[in-house]
Amino acid sequence: MFRSAFRAVLHGTLALLAAVACSRKDPSQLTYDADGVAQNVLALIPYNTKWARTRQADAVLYRIELRVSNTSGAVPTDALYNFYSPSSRTFMTATSDPKIPWAGAEPQPWPADRPAPPPLPTVTLDFAAAWKQAKEAKVEDVTVGVLEVNTRNPMMLTAWSFLGRMPNFEQHGVFFNAITSQRVNELALFDIPSSGMMVQNAVSEYRGALRNDATDTGVGCIKPAVAVPAQQSVVCYDVEARTYSALTAK
Repeated sequence: MFRSAFRAVLHGTLALLAAVACSRKDPSQLTYDADGVAQNVLALIPYNTKWARTRQADAVLYRIELRVSNTSGAVPTDALYNFYSPSSRTFMTATSDPKIPWAGAEPQPWPADRPAPPPLPTVTLDFAAAWKQAKEAKVEDVTVGVLEVNTRNPMMLTAWSFLGRMPNFEQHGVFFNAITSQRVNELALFDIPSSGMMVQNAVSEYRGALRNDATDTGVGCIKPAVAVPAQQSVVCYDVEARTYSALTAK
């Protein structure tokens, strides 16, 4: 009996390890924990970037959005990876399940009256960790979680935003700096900054994250523009002017 039980446990363990190994080999699928929280949102960026560049060669990621899939859902689970092409002024969206086609997947014209979106830099705060911090902050009834560079004011903070019901009804959600993992007061995202130094620090932090682990690809940018993304750069971005330009040969 002991030997049979041992074989059963061993078989179950090996099956579990095999399932985990298989899931790790698939770079196109999100994985979820027991509570339904997506665990590898950032890890899917290279896969979705490769897809976007089959549509537009200079596509850069500017936003990640996770939505609640139904009204009874407690955790945003459906991921959308949004890309922008400076050369064509179009945007396109990859879903967390690339086998599901939808109208927004193909390049769409970027609104003529909107400035180009700044590219997402390298960040360390993944959705799962940000969601844990959001729940610790007592946010409820969240329908969407968004990672993007703030453009509502000069503070170019790269932040996870979770809009929802807070214990303090004057607050509209909870926000976290995706580069430092620190919680951000929503006034820093929506109001006019109280000092120029705050703006300088935020812009410097953003520029540094854009340059993170940059590789020498034989092409460059006219300063002060930065080659983006840091790995396999396809375009230049001027942080101060918030404009894109083409890569130049060194």
